[in-house]
Amino acid sequence: MESDSRRDFLRGALAGAAALTAGRLDAATQKVDRRKLGRAGVEVPILGLGLGTFFTEAYGRDRNAAYEVLSVGLQLGASYFDTANAYGPSQELIASIVKQYRERIFLVSKSSQRGYQGFKRELQQSLKTLGTDHLDLFHIHSLEPKDDLGAVERGALKAALEARKAGQIRLLGVTGHSGAKVLIDAVKQFNPDVLMTVLSAERRDEGRYEDQLLPLALKQGVGVVAMKAVAFGWRNGLKPPELIRYALSLKGVSSAVVGLQSQTQLLQNAALCRGFQPLTRRQQARYAEQAQALRGDLPAPFERPTYRDGRPEPEHFDPPPEA
Repeated sequence: MESDSRRDFLRGALAGAAALTAGRLDAATQKVDRRKLGRAGVEVPILGLGLGTFFTEAYGRDRNAAYEVLSVGLQLGASYFDTANAYGPSQELIASIVKQYRERIFLVSKSSQRGYQGFKRELQQSLKTLGTDHLDLFHIHSLEPKDDLGAVERGALKAALEARKAGQIRLLGVTGHSGAKVLIDAVKQFNPDVLMTVLSAERRDEGRYEDQLLPLALKQGVGVVAMKAVAFGWRNGLKPPELIRYALSLKGVSSAVVGLQSQTQLLQNAALCRGFQPLTRRQQARYAEQAQALRGDLPAPFERPTYRDGRPEPEHFDPPPEA
């Protein structure tokens, strides 16, 4: 977080770039760290590749470039590929590398459908588009306070449980952008394998994510994946590596999915995630306090009632600057 750590971070990124050029990134010491994902016991890289808006904007017109940057990710050990039906051409863009390296990839997709048939249909579409017979993780995506969890249980959750039993999905998950309460209720009611949610230091929620949701997930053995860690904190002068470090320091978090926008950014994030040094609890609290003070009252796009993941507002097309 301080200037020394920033310099170390950049030195690591430059070393990674040099190693890539020399073709030496297959060494085990160059891989990003891994953690177990909840009670499932599956090990995943602590850096996940977010293949939504930033990725499709950067690579949607060049499949060869998309293949190349994802190949670099695999060399770095960043094999957690996070896509969704709602992410435009994302699933099509990654299909070729999935086909070639399926066993090396922890493949994740999502459906925003709440009903039984709609959820099954989108799962089958993901399997077909990605050219695989199973997904490592499939989420009931973007739960909101207005959702009737009983109806979701009778619909999407029923379909997900059947798919898991049939081997079409290995793990089932839930995601949410809209506050901790609906996710606390979903974890209690659905007992998913994995929870993916916003764990950004500048988010204001009176600590409900860190103090209530994460301990509940840990108690039930639910794996936790952070998203929107960088979010829009960089607009207030916060550095993406610091924001990622905060999310990965939270107890119970196994991985942080960060939107993939370039090879340079990928190398920088991977450098941070090798030999990862977490913040202490005191450092976490101090950093969150500073981040929230800098943020002001302007909500991030994903906090607005009109937000729909995969159909971003204009701010989403303005990615964080690279170092």
